[in-house]
Amino acid sequence: MTTMTLIRRIWHDCPEGWLRRPYQNLIDDFIKSDKTESDLQRLLQGKTLDIGAGFGYLVSDCLDRGYDIWGVDAAYSDDELMAKIKEEMKDKNPNLLERLVAGDVSILPFNDNSFDFIINLCGPLTWTTSQEEFDCLLLEQWRVIREGGSIYISQILDSDNGLFIDNAAQDRNYFLAPFFNDKQAKIDILITGSKKFYLSLDDPDGFWTPSGFALITKLA
Repeated sequence: MTTMTLIRRIWHDCPEGWLRRPYQNLIDDFIKSDKTESDLQRLLQGKTLDIGAGFGYLVSDCLDRGYDIWGVDAAYSDDELMAKIKEEMKDKNPNLLERLVAGDVSILPFNDNSFDFIINLCGPLTWTTSQEEFDCLLLEQWRVIREGGSIYISQILDSDNGLFIDNAAQDRNYFLAPFFNDKQAKIDILITGSKKFYLSLDDPDGFWTPSGFALITKLA
């Protein structure tokens, strides 16, 4: 299966809201935790990247608010998908399309240390198919985030077995913390609720565990 074939399948199969993620989705996460909208606004003061930006609702909403934000998605290199985006988003921020960059999120088309804030909101991390691929995507984000910048990842499960990304789309869960063992990073887990977690596909019962999002700050 080619990369573009997989992307088209994701756009066809994934829940509709995953491709249409507005600014309000971020606010909802923050106000459910011990953070506030003001905390989110401070994170957005620098240069921001939305990973797997989909239709671009979050990018458009942030541009409307005066933030310097870019969206990256491999789907933007597909003429059929771009035509669909242009039609749906024609009444959104007039600068939106120039802020949507076609690119492979495993080889981001940006220089090192380009961004102050990176957003993963039900994006490509949810569609990885192995721990190695998951780590590869994170490594690219680590490359383009500046020292002092933060990476937002939703949805994180905090269990006795460690920190996992909730990868329900693939029925797999990937470790988050080991990736940062050899890196200068501060990991904050912001709890927004709880969710049932399964140790494996064969686990019939599962257990309830705190869930939320991670804010990972790159230290000097």
